[in-house]
Amino acid sequence: MKYILNDDNITARGDTGWMDSLDPNFGPIADLWMRTLIDDFGTDHWYQMDGYFDGGTAPWMTSTSTSSSRRGEKGGGGGGARTKDDPSRQEEPFDPAEEVTRDDTAYRRASAAYAGLNRTDPYAVWSFQGWAIRGWSTSEQASVLRGFVESVPSPDKFVIVDMETDGSGQWRQWNESAFFGSKFVWTTLHDFGGADGIKGNLSKINRIPFDAPPSVRSNDQVAGTGATPEGIDQNPAYYEFLFENHFRASPVENITDRMINRAHRRYGLREYDDDVARAWASLVDGGMYSVDVGVRDNFGVVHLPAESGRHPNGPYWPFMKDRRTPEPIL
Repeated sequence: MKYILNDDNITARGDTGWMDSLDPNFGPIADLWMRTLIDDFGTDHWYQMDGYFDGGTAPWMTSTSTSSSRRGEKGGGGGGARTKDDPSRQEEPFDPAEEVTRDDTAYRRASAAYAGLNRTDPYAVWSFQGWAIRGWSTSEQASVLRGFVESVPSPDKFVIVDMETDGSGQWRQWNESAFFGSKFVWTTLHDFGGADGIKGNLSKINRIPFDAPPSVRSNDQVAGTGATPEGIDQNPAYYEFLFENHFRASPVENITDRMINRAHRRYGLREYDDDVARAWASLVDGGMYSVDVGVRDNFGVVHLPAESGRHPNGPYWPFMKDRRTPEPIL
């Protein structure tokens, strides 16, 4: 299509097919896409649409401030990042004392993108994945996000999926900005595809959504909670604990006792079993369910204390050699 339309605002072959929403070709293509989508599948009025350039950077992106992360890396550059069009210019680090104003170009681009949904579906909700802004920290990046948030006609039409890897919350970025008033779904990403080890800090997800500040709760900004993993069919204890938060009024006071009781129910035990209790206590108290060892980790085995003379530089992990084969210490 790039070559048929002779359009510089479309990515080249081999990359994801991005088109600038300010391009005059964008509107007709978006309208046709939306009509076809709804005719084929119907709609619940929620549409996933974001600027995560994992498949190649869009041609209109001229600054690292608005480019999102490569997979697994912090995106957009941190404070003091140099821009591509002017390497000598430094982005301003975020100053919490200054008011964040919206970036007008981002606002216009996001308004045009939302119109591509809204013209066909007047009830359209734009769902934007937070992974696209993970690691953003500068004032310029804050302005870009604010431009997107304010581009929709009402706050409930733009919903960010908070995808922090350990569930601690991306809404804390920019001095707990809570995405500048946008509604958000607070999730834990937890792992990438194939990284399905037994792991995950239960004490962190125990705070979802209860750690949201009063201003966020009073505005009903937390539109939901959940998980956004790539690795699946694993960790039922972790995800059951997370999803039960929907039905709790406050965090669990004693996570260890809760998990021991769950184990007895899951195993069909009618009498208390000391071995089961000890095993799950070790998993929760300082074991696999007390740490977050990274979204790519294949095992989630907790780091063991360094052995004297063998690993003098810090913690020892039995799978360090090739990430797959345990050393004899186990």
